[in-house]
Amino acid sequence: MLRNATNLITIVIVLVFMLMIAGCASKKPPPDPVDSATDTLQRSAAGAYQNGRYRQAQTLYQNVLNAALTRDDRLQIIDARFNLALVATALGNYPQAQLHLDQAEAERERHGLSNDRAITLLRATTDYRSGNLRRAEAGAMLLINDPDTNTETLTRAHFIIGLAAASQADIGKLGHHMAAIKDLGKQPDSTDYIELQAHQSGLEGDVEQARQQFDLAIEKRRDARDYRGMVRTLAACGDMLSTSNPATAANYYLRAGRSGAQRDEPETRQWLNSAIKYGKDNLILVAEAQQLLEQMN
Repeated sequence: MLRNATNLITIVIVLVFMLMIAGCASKKPPPDPVDSATDTLQRSAAGAYQNGRYRQAQTLYQNVLNAALTRDDRLQIIDARFNLALVATALGNYPQAQLHLDQAEAERERHGLSNDRAITLLRATTDYRSGNLRRAEAGAMLLINDPDTNTETLTRAHFIIGLAAASQADIGKLGHHMAAIKDLGKQPDSTDYIELQAHQSGLEGDVEQARQQFDLAIEKRRDARDYRGMVRTLAACGDMLSTSNPATAANYYLRAGRSGAQRDEPETRQWLNSAIKYGKDNLILVAEAQQLLEQMN
C-alpha cells in the first residue's frame, strides 16, 4: 500500500507540474519594450503636431524613425518618413519635406509596395506651397486620373489645382475644378468649395462677395479645428483685399499672424509685416503686430 500511495503521489505531482508548464506556455510573451516606447513616441508626436508644436513633433517623429530603422520595420519606416514630411511642410521646409517623401517612396519600392496616394497628395501640396504650380498640378492630376483614388483625395486634388488656377488668375480652370468638386457629390457648402468660390468672386471683381465667402470658409475651418487651413484662408482674404481695401486687409493679416505665431506657422512674419504695411495708419494694430514680431526673435 505504501508503495502504491507513493506512486500515486508521484503521478499527481507530475500532472500538476505538466499543467503548470502548459499554463505558462499558453501565456502571451511580455510586450516588447521597444514597441511600447515607440507607441508612446507616436502618440506624443501626433499630439505635438495637432497642437502646433511642430519642432517638438519633428524631434519625436525622428526618434520613431530611428527605432524603426533599428528594427528594419519597413511599414513604420514609411509612416515615420511621411509624418516627418508633414511636419517639414508645416514648418515651411519644403525641400526637406520632398526628401522625406522621396525616401518614403523609395522604401515602398524597395519592398515591392504599390504607390501611396497620400504621398502623392502631400507632394502636390508641398509643390503648391513652394510655388511650383506646374508640378503641383501634375501631381494632383495623377490622382484625378487614377480610377482607384477615393472621393476625399480627389476633392483635395481638385482643390489644389483650383488654388493654383486662382494664383494664375485662370478663371476658366478654376471653374472647371470647382464643377468637378460638385460632381463628386460634395455640397456647395463644403469648405474647400466655398474658398474656391471666394477666389472666383475676387477674380471677377466682386470683392465684397469674395470677402463674405472667405469669412464663411474661415469660420468653417475654425469650427473644424483646421487652424492651419484657417490662417491660410485669412491671409488669402488679406491678399485679395490688399489693393482695394488695404486697411481691412491689414486686419486679416494680423489675425493670420496672431494665430500663426501660436503654432510656428512659417509665414507668420510675412503676415505680420503685411499687417504693419497695410495698416500703417492703425497705431493699435501696428503695435500689436510689432509686439508679436519682437516676441518671435
